[in-house]
Amino acid sequence: MHSHTSAPDSQRTDDEIWPVEELKKRTAVLEKSLDEKIAELEIKNRELEIQASLEKVRAIALSMKAPEGMPEVCKTISLQLQSLGMKEIRNVQTAIFYESRGIYMNYEYYARHHKTFITETVYTNHEVPKAFAAKMLKGKGEFYITHIKGKNVREWLAYQKTTNVFIDHFLEKARSLNYYWYSLGPVALGISTYAPLGKGEIKLFKRFLNVFELAYTKYLDIEQAIGQAREAKIESSLEKVRSRSLAMHNSEELKEVVVIVFDKLRELNLHADGEAGIAILNDETKGIDYWAANPDYISASHFTTPYFDHIFNNDIWKARENGINFINNTYSFEQKNSFWDYLIEHTDFKNLPEGNKIMIYESKSMTNAFALSKHSAIGVVTYLGKTFSGEQIDIVKRFAKVFEQAYIRFLDLQKAEAQAREAQIEAALERVRSRSMGMQKSDELREVIQVVFQQLQQLNFNIDSANFFMNYKESNDFNLWIARPGQAYPAQIYFPYIDHPYFNYFIETKEKGLYFTAYTLTFEEKNSLWEHFFKYAPVPEDRKKHLLSSEGYAASIVYMNSFALAVNNYAGILFSEAQNAIVMRFAKVFEQSFTRFLDLQKAEVQAREGQIEAALERVRSRTLWIIKQGMTCISG
Repeated sequence: MHSHTSAPDSQRTDDEIWPVEELKKRTAVLEKSLDEKIAELEIKNRELEIQASLEKVRAIALSMKAPEGMPEVCKTISLQLQSLGMKEIRNVQTAIFYESRGIYMNYEYYARHHKTFITETVYTNHEVPKAFAAKMLKGKGEFYITHIKGKNVREWLAYQKTTNVFIDHFLEKARSLNYYWYSLGPVALGISTYAPLGKGEIKLFKRFLNVFELAYTKYLDIEQAIGQAREAKIESSLEKVRSRSLAMHNSEELKEVVVIVFDKLRELNLHADGEAGIAILNDETKGIDYWAANPDYISASHFTTPYFDHIFNNDIWKARENGINFINNTYSFEQKNSFWDYLIEHTDFKNLPEGNKIMIYESKSMTNAFALSKHSAIGVVTYLGKTFSGEQIDIVKRFAKVFEQAYIRFLDLQKAEAQAREAQIEAALERVRSRSMGMQKSDELREVIQVVFQQLQQLNFNIDSANFFMNYKESNDFNLWIARPGQAYPAQIYFPYIDHPYFNYFIETKEKGLYFTAYTLTFEEKNSLWEHFFKYAPVPEDRKKHLLSSEGYAASIVYMNSFALAVNNYAGILFSEAQNAIVMRFAKVFEQSFTRFLDLQKAEVQAREGQIEAALERVRSRTLWIIKQGMTCISG
């Protein structure tokens, strides 16, 4: 049995020491490999995180069902970038350009505010958005960066406060504002930050661009489908207006066309928070007839406004004079209220519901979109400080064109009705002439008076009586014929003067030499007149009660040389200008009748005088014969 003893280290050979060094080298290689593996794994894990974030954006993009879903895509991008370590994000936004209108639709998410917005933004009113838009509109692949630093951030914030964009109060203390935009053609994806991005962060953001392109493609598909449906709805609405206008058989039906216009504008959300109006423009007087409607009342209201010096009116007429067919202006609190002060004080707009008046006066501003045609205009108004979208403006213009066609048809119908009305009036006047020419004796004047009253009734006058005042200039007492419903012939009545407006109007008329007056009596004035009248005219009790309980008294009176003609209603409603013109024509025709009456009366007096003279002559002749016979007897 042999024993072996190990040699001490100092006595080992080089061959025995070599494996330890090799082990160290191998260990270093292994450690390096492990670090590389870990680094590689970290890169792969990072890539997986990025891919997971991109996948979340894809999922949101694919689930989008309406354009309003685009801010959610921006929100998801922002949240995923934050989860990947990007901490100074201010907002992520999408700009979809409409170059012809100088605007872009801005879909955005503000990270620190946790808010999304959709805003129609003008890019032509400041150098920064101009430069951004010009770069993006060059086409796909363009990249735009701008850095706003120090006090310039506050200046930029001050500019934004003059626009309709969201105001980010964090900019008040921010040292910088940094914009990074990538173009996909008519659309751009952008990010703004409170601190400049590093190269890696910019590169990371660019990776989301490809995924965003999927969202934009989906957006376009949705927008196209919605646009087609919207266009079909708009065209259907316009067709209903066209159809109703073509179906008009008389000019009164225009108000039904107006109601349809308002209904369709309401369905298209054109005046959901304001008013819609149709204006008929009078180029001679610069007055405007308005048909107006708002969400609180379905039927249209008709108002007539004379011209008055105000920026709102002046803008309309300036545009008309310069051949401009569209106005889109905003009026301040003071301008708005001064405009409505005049309307409510001087026109039928005072009849607006109180709730509408309060809303109008308390609103901060008034914005209108007014499309002008040759004869008419259509406008929509908002009091909520909003601006009208391009689509809304286009719809207003299209409705204005269609309504203009309806209004031309209305004018044609109105002209035809005027001709028919004139023929009807002339036929009625001819009946009065014929009856007056047919008079054989003066007491037939009452039949002519009755014909006048009947013809006025047939011309649709709301008339309760027609009064013919004879020789009114000779005395303040009244000697008159009264024609009214239910009588075969008018009644001749005399009643003396009293101090009353009814009599005093005549006295004032005689003193001033007026040809025409129109007036109303109050309920008390009317009844005091009837009480006086009842003293001199036999009136049944039921008729008295009716007259005393009637609402009022309105009269239109034409003063001729020998008589005055008055038409009256007991509702207290004055006759229209057109009706008063007709009454004047009847008065002139009746004047011919009255002249014939005077001639007949004179002839009857002369004939009567001749009869009396003939009778006296017969008496004289008989008397002379008797005397002669008596003398013969005496002489015999």
